[in-house]
Amino acid sequence: MQPSVDPIPTRAPSSAQSARRRPVEVAAGVLDSLGLLNGVLRIARGRYIMAYHRVLPPAEAQAEWCHPAIWIRPKTLDEHLGFFSDIGRLVPLHELLEADDADGPLFAITFDDAWIDNLTYAIPVLDAHGAKATFFVPTDAVSTGRLFWTEELALKIGAALLGPRGEALIAHFGWPPETCGQGNALLPRLMEFIEQLKELPLAEREHSIERLYAQFGIPTSPVQGRVMTWDQIRSLSAQGHTIGSHSKTHLILRNVDVARVDEELVESRRIVEEQIGRPVDCFCFPNARYDAVSSERVLAAGYRYGFRIHNLKVTRTTHRALIPRFSASEANATLPFLKLRFARACLT
Repeated sequence: MQPSVDPIPTRAPSSAQSARRRPVEVAAGVLDSLGLLNGVLRIARGRYIMAYHRVLPPAEAQAEWCHPAIWIRPKTLDEHLGFFSDIGRLVPLHELLEADDADGPLFAITFDDAWIDNLTYAIPVLDAHGAKATFFVPTDAVSTGRLFWTEELALKIGAALLGPRGEALIAHFGWPPETCGQGNALLPRLMEFIEQLKELPLAEREHSIERLYAQFGIPTSPVQGRVMTWDQIRSLSAQGHTIGSHSKTHLILRNVDVARVDEELVESRRIVEEQIGRPVDCFCFPNARYDAVSSERVLAAGYRYGFRIHNLKVTRTTHRALIPRFSASEANATLPFLKLRFARACLT
């Protein structure tokens, strides 16, 4: 793989983007019914890495106030893996990265964030297909058992929005009063608010959250029990799954000084290696966001590979620190639409 840096951060699709995508999904269904997408993928013999996060039934995803871009049904995951095996081969991540010419499409599976629901819902699906995955682990979250601030905030504000102070909180945000009590209408607005907070400097973001909690009496105690323990991660490693680093604190590595970037990269690698007793050579950027500084430091920190989400196939010219993956969730991964995304990648 030769360097070709393209440090463009990718974001989850907005509701407007999702609306514009619906006609494309319809077209994808038509093309798929004619067998055209399968034909393109067989001829292209590409290499594709999938990026999953949470695996949950819809009711649990709704109760967790999950961002639409980070959860997928177990049934959808099963459909994906079945398709990958039918049209090509499901292979471990390193086998895909090291392959030259293949006799058909190759697919590798990755999961970000060490969600405990991966054990409950994803592992049985992987086992049914004889597949091994790579799990990217944020070390602080696993060591403390504490949920990421984004999901913790969603859970706490979500509960407040549906509680007795929901109307006042909606007025505070300037959202339409008629959304009061309507979880489905509130979720996208809450996700947009969290996306805005992601772009703030750390101190400013934490201060904003503290003020919000104090003003509306939102509990400040940490949310526990959503991420795996080190014992569970060691068990995954022993079962033949690959464990990679997803940073130390799940910090977005964009516009961050080089010393902090190095700490996130080096310390997380050291901790994972210490915990599982095996070398760690894969790193995945939190929130799929990075810049020229952080992308350049991945290899310097001792990793062989760095991963982003960019909806491109892996090629011989792919930069080893910026290997693209395809995001997959209930928001974007109906099988015909996923096939169309693969086909587009083959033609670019």
